[in-house]
Amino acid sequence: MAKEGYAVKKVTTTEDQVARFRLDIQTKLRQRVREAIETVLDEELAEALGCEAYQRSEGRRGYRNGSEQRPLTTEIGTREVRVPRGRLRQDDGTTTEFRSEMLPRYARRTNVIAEAILGIDLPDESIEAAGAGFGWIGSST
Repeated sequence: MAKEGYAVKKVTTTEDQVARFRLDIQTKLRQRVREAIETVLDEELAEALGCEAYQRSEGRRGYRNGSEQRPLTTEIGTREVRVPRGRLRQDDGTTTEFRSEMLPRYARRTNVIAEAILGIDLPDESIEAAGAGFGWIGSST
């Protein structure tokens, strides 16, 4: 026998709430994907240099040289990505500019990034279920 007042409430979601939720999720996914790409690029430079930023090391093979903003087109649109710059010391004492293998110099879209983004693609039903489960969308009636 169920106690009075403890019945499950019916939850309904308006189209406006669903649209707002989808926009919020898309915005957060775009931000996280950009952050992940920038982290991978930073790690790639750290590996090439033989040390992390601000780290002192006898095995250091060059130095960081700031960063630049580059447009990058992905499955979720074109965004600016911060690409780290660096100089790598050669055996003869000269330096050369660091070149990312993940994001080649003139590439504005790469298969590696497209595959990574497609791997996080969620069906609409999953997004709606997650939103309702966490209370992000819906109102009790």
